Amino acid sequence: MRKISITGPESSGKTTLALEMARFFSFAYVPEFSREFLRSGGKISSGKDLVSIAKNQIESENRAMQTSDTIICDTDILVLKIWNQERFMPVHPALKALLKHHNYDYILLCVPDILWEPDPLRENPTDRERLFDLYEKNLHENHIQFDLITGQGPSRSELAKKLISRYLQRD
Repeated sequence: MRKISITGPESSGKTTLALEMARFFSFAYVPEFSREFLRSGGKISSGKDLVSIAKNQIESENRAMQTSDTIICDTDILVLKIWNQERFMPVHPALKALLKHHNYDYILLCVPDILWEPDPLRENPTDRERLFDLYEKNLHENHIQFDLITGQGPSRSELAKKLISRYLQRD
């Protein structure tokens, strides 16, 4: 069983890349639960709400792992931690615990070097680089290995394919 996460700030290409990689490698795709929750009218007003979303994200991942030996996750618990940190300080202790104990086998961190795409669920069109730095800092502080995804269009996808293939060969 392998869990691959594609993470990073808003509008950094996570969903597009996760879908492409799931199709290319024939892995199960796990969508971002918070996006589904918000689209269906859900509201987020505290860190406690983000804990609930994190638990649902984990449940979605666990269900996908029952059908596939490798899953590609469009986002991860780190996104929720940074969201909590930015909006509802302090970070909810249960979210910290989930982040500490819910691991991914491989992480791709998307650099926000692509154009911002407007979306009613997005909030930070001018702050993506600062948020990216928070992701990178968190991954380093927690000694989590990751690779960076950069570039535009097909070169971005090709880099992800190369990095995932290299990861799979190590395993």
